[in-house]
Amino acid sequence: QAPPASPAHFFVKLLRIPAEGSSRGGKQIVQAAMLPWPYRLFFWGVHGVFVEVAFTGLWEFAASGNWTLKGYSSIWSFFTYGLGAFLALEYLHSRLKSLKMHWLLRCVVYVVGTYLWEFSCGLILSYFNACPWDYTAFTYNTMGLITLEYAPLWFLGALYFEVLINIMQRLEEVPEWKRLKSA
Repeated sequence: QAPPASPAHFFVKLLRIPAEGSSRGGKQIVQAAMLPWPYRLFFWGVHGVFVEVAFTGLWEFAASGNWTLKGYSSIWSFFTYGLGAFLALEYLHSRLKSLKMHWLLRCVVYVVGTYLWEFSCGLILSYFNACPWDYTAFTYNTMGLITLEYAPLWFLGALYFEVLINIMQRLEEVPEWKRLKSA
C-alpha cells in the first residue's frame, strides 16, 4: 500500500484538474455543482472579513508606518461580503463564463456589481445608522457610501475573486469534497 500523499502533493494534483469543457482520455469534463450554500456563504463571508482586516492593516501601515498592522472590520461585513459574493458574484461568474466573456471584462462587470451591492447595503445600513464605512472624505463619493477612488482596488479584488472561484470549483472535484457535498 502506498503511503498517504503529502499536502503539497495534494495541491499540485488539485491544480492540475482540467477546466470545464476540456477533455481527458476522450471524456468531456463537466463542472460539478457548487458546494451547499451554507458552506459557500460562510467561506465568502469569512474570507471577505479577513481580506478587509488585512487591507485596513496594510493601509494603516502605508499611511502611518505603523508596524502593528492593526486592521479592523465590522460584523456587518461578514454579511455584506458573504451575501454579495454568494448571491451576486457567483451568479455573475457562472452567467458570464457561459457567455464565454473574457475574464478581464468579467472583472469589470464584477466591479460594477460590487459598487451596486456596496451602495445598496450601505443605504440599508445607513437607514439604521449602522453603516460601518464612510467615504465622504473622498472626492468622487456618492452619499459617502461608495467612492470611485477605490475602483482599481475593487478591480484587483475582482481578479482575486476569479482566482478563488476557480480554485473552489476545482476543489469540488476532489473526492473528499464530493463527500461533503453529498452529506
